Amino acid sequence: MPILPLAAQDLGASIALAGIIAALRGLGNYIFDIPAGIIVGRIGERWSILSSGVILVVACVFAIYAITAIESSTTTALICFSAVIFLMGAASSLWQVARLVYIAGACSEELRGRGISLVGGFTRAGRFAGPVLAAFLYTFNGLEMAFVLFSIFTLVALVLILLSFQDTLHRVPEDTIPLREIGAVIINYKSIFSTVGVAVILLAVVRHSRDVFWPLWGSQIGLSAQEISLIMGLSFAVDTVPFYFAGIIMDKFGRRAAAIPSLLILSVTTLGLIFTESFSEMLIVCLISGFGNGLGSGIVMTIGADLSLPENRGQFIGVWRLVSDTGQAGGSMLVGPLSAITSLAFTVSGIGAIGLLGVLMFVFFVQEPKTIELPSQSTYDSS
Repeated sequence: MPILPLAAQDLGASIALAGIIAALRGLGNYIFDIPAGIIVGRIGERWSILSSGVILVVACVFAIYAITAIESSTTTALICFSAVIFLMGAASSLWQVARLVYIAGACSEELRGRGISLVGGFTRAGRFAGPVLAAFLYTFNGLEMAFVLFSIFTLVALVLILLSFQDTLHRVPEDTIPLREIGAVIINYKSIFSTVGVAVILLAVVRHSRDVFWPLWGSQIGLSAQEISLIMGLSFAVDTVPFYFAGIIMDKFGRRAAAIPSLLILSVTTLGLIFTESFSEMLIVCLISGFGNGLGSGIVMTIGADLSLPENRGQFIGVWRLVSDTGQAGGSMLVGPLSAITSLAFTVSGIGAIGLLGVLMFVFFVQEPKTIELPSQSTYDSS
C-alpha cells in the first residue's frame, strides 16, 4: 500500500521513520509465513481466511483510531499505527497462504496454471487500481477514508467466503508438534528447495528490485517524479495484460515454459535499462519488462501448488512463501547498499546478471514440477 508512508508522515513521522513504518507490513508478512502455514494446516483454509479478514478489519479500526488520536499524542498515534501495519502484514500472510492452499486443492493439475494465473492477474489489477483509489480518497476525503474503504471491501470478501467457501485441505492431527511439521518439510524437500527454491529466489530478486531501481534510475537520468510515476504505472498496466495467456502456457507446455521467457525478458530489460537516457527509452524498456513479468503471472504460486501434497500442503506452502519472500525482501534491500558502495548502473547490471543466473537454473537444474518425485510421507510422520 503506497499510502502507508504518507499516512505515517501525516502522523508526524520523518521520511526515514515513515519508510521504516511502511516496511513493517512486509516484515509482518515475512515473519508470519511459516506460522500461517501451520495455522492453515490446523484449522483449514476457510477459517484461516475468515480469521485473517477479521484481523484486517480490526487493524483498520485501530489505524483510524491512530489517525484521530494525533491531536492528543503523536507518539501514541505512531506506536499504534506501527503495530497496526505489522499486524496487517501478518494477517495478509495468513490470507495468502490459505488462498493458495485452497486453489491448489480446488483446481485440477490440468487447469491449475490458468486458475492461479487468474489470481495473479486480479492481484496485479488490484495493486494497480488500489493505490489510485486510495490516493483519490486521501486527497478528497481524508486519510481515514482509505482504511474505511479497505474494511468495507474486506467485509464483502468475507461474506462471499462465508457463503460459498469449503475446505479442500487434509488437516493435520491436533497433537502434532508444529516445529516437527516444519522441520520435516524442510528435510523432505531439501533437494527441491536447493534447486527450484533457489531459482524462485533469483526470480523474486529481479522482479521486486525493479520497484526500487526504476525510480532511482529515472531520477539519475533527469526525469521528473511525474514522468517516473507514469512509466511505472504504464508498466504495471501492461503487466496485467498477459496473465491468462501465461496460465495457458503453463498448462499446455509446462511451468518452465512460462518461467524461462519471463525471467529472461526481465533480466535483459534490467540490463538494458542502464543504456536508457530519456523518457521514451526508459518507457520502452519498462513496458517490455512489464510484459515479461506478466508472462510469469502466478508462476511461483503454481510451482508451489504443484510441489505440495494434500497432507502437508499448508505447512509446505508456508515454507514456500518464506522462500519466495526471501527473494522479494532481498531484491528490495540490495539496491540501496550496493548503489552506495559501487554505483547504480553497476547495481542494476548485477541484478540483471542475477536474473540470467536464474534463467540458467531453470534451464539446467529445475525439472518440470510434475516430473519431480515428491516425498511420500506426510510432514507430521517425520521426526
